[in-house]
Amino acid sequence: LARFYLTLGLTDEAGELANKIKKEIRDNKVPDLDDIKGELGDVLWYLSELAFNYNISLEEAAKSNI
Repeated sequence: LARFYLTLGLTDEAGELANKIKKEIRDNKVPDLDDIKGELGDVLWYLSELAFNYNISLEEAAKSNI
């Protein structure tokens, strides 16, 4: 159950980040970098918790994708 919750949280936060960037394009203005930083932090939190839940380090995941 925790993995499903974390996955949904990750997709939700990634969507919030994408929405802020979409508005940057739509409104043709620089986004609030604190907002972007906050959303990136949220994405990283869910990602790291999900990796931890599967007993996979983020370093391990990154190396496997190179």
